[in-house]
Amino acid sequence: MVQVNYCLVKQNVGALIEDSPGDYDRYPDFKEVTGDVLFTPMIHAGQSFQLKGSDGEMYTVPVSRIRGKIVEGKIQHEGEEGIPLFAGGVNANPNSVSYRVTYSNLRIGLEPIQLNPIAFTAIPDATIDLTTVTPISNAPVSGVIKGDKGDKGDKGDKGDKGERGPQGDKGDKGDKGDPGEVTLGQLNSTATTLTTWTADAVGGRNLLQGSSAEPTELNLAASMHYRDITEDARLEVGQAYTFSVIVEKLSDDEHPINIQVGTGTGKNYNRDITMRSSITLGERTIITFTPTEYHLDGRTHFAWRIRNEKKETRVAYREAKLERGSVATPWTPSPEDTAQSLLEGNPLSALQSPFPAHDPALALWVDNSVGTRVFVGDVMIYGDTGWRSYPELFPDLDASESLHEIKMRRVNDRVEIAINAVASADGAVLSSSLPLGAPSYSFNPSIGTVTIANVINYIGNHWSSTRLRSQRSATQGDRVSGIISYTTHSEWPTTLPGTPV
Repeated sequence: MVQVNYCLVKQNVGALIEDSPGDYDRYPDFKEVTGDVLFTPMIHAGQSFQLKGSDGEMYTVPVSRIRGKIVEGKIQHEGEEGIPLFAGGVNANPNSVSYRVTYSNLRIGLEPIQLNPIAFTAIPDATIDLTTVTPISNAPVSGVIKGDKGDKGDKGDKGDKGERGPQGDKGDKGDKGDPGEVTLGQLNSTATTLTTWTADAVGGRNLLQGSSAEPTELNLAASMHYRDITEDARLEVGQAYTFSVIVEKLSDDEHPINIQVGTGTGKNYNRDITMRSSITLGERTIITFTPTEYHLDGRTHFAWRIRNEKKETRVAYREAKLERGSVATPWTPSPEDTAQSLLEGNPLSALQSPFPAHDPALALWVDNSVGTRVFVGDVMIYGDTGWRSYPELFPDLDASESLHEIKMRRVNDRVEIAINAVASADGAVLSSSLPLGAPSYSFNPSIGTVTIANVINYIGNHWSSTRLRSQRSATQGDRVSGIISYTTHSEWPTTLPGTPV
């Protein structure tokens, strides 16, 4: 059943006619009118609306004409005053609809009369009296009634791609900063990126060399559609990637900025992979894509662009990251950049480092007994359990249906729990122990998406020993979906829960 908003439309129709013989006065008589009324949606033939069903799916819904009767001077439908009409609203795309009202067979007894057509915009959950918008004598146009502006509807399909404009000259590369000093503690803190330098299969690795948390400023002229940024990262056919970046506006204007990703030769941008993606300035934009053979035909390198569409503006971008997979992780520098800065600033020599380069006890090695762990000597510098399916984590939630899941993953000291399930019984609660380590002094629980119909608008979390609980219970069939993440400082587990995903 689709979720539809309606408005109730009413109208009183009467007429002044010649005075009836034998009346006590000589004035014209007022009589109530009868006839037919037709409400026609003002959309082109063949067009339709998108409506959300109770199952969360979107449906294509044509809207037909609605007929009513004028009985004893009032619009009636199925024996009751007023006629309900589809009114768009938050579950519809587009979210508003206008109607053309036409009258026919209007009579007072045997005397025919006429009314001109009118138009109005339906208002969800409101009552509209057409008497107030029917045009009076000498009115230039038919009346139109509008309600308050509704919520913004879903974004429509993107238009055809325009012609590509000329490519601007690439700017000069900036000077490289002086190398800093590094301590043993700092070396350990950068162990994750050092590891992924040699183990590309480990998730979360930033493939973009030269990416920085410091902003890079760009002046975009009115003569250009976009500014291309080329990268050294090579892409693979069929591999899912996630690109993320933060773009901020430096100039005082409201010109929209879009992001687009594609492929090139490492020195240019040749072919689009995605269409333009709208962004929220100052917030991380995340784009997931999978290149095909067409995208990489003679163009094996990743490239992206910031689009200004010939609007003069000034922006800055930072924390650009390209990583394997369809999940965006927090920004980290490229491991090549981290390793290079360590080696250039502090060569691993007996004179400048506590780690002599020739010491065999400091060899890099990998253990796969409990996830993927990387060691330098006997010190673990990186760990990843991989995603583990673990429905036992929340026994009151049912993840048995297709596409439902409850899974968790620990990468270093960060644990994520992904939930997509339904409550198995009334009174279900989100309560579970945390087998991959409980937070000790730092945690940051968060919910990515929660869709628990009419029961839980949010999941409030509090910590009790090593357990996670929700503050509200659910009823059978309520859907729970989202991501909970927290930081742990517990030891790496000796056994892993669940099964690999």
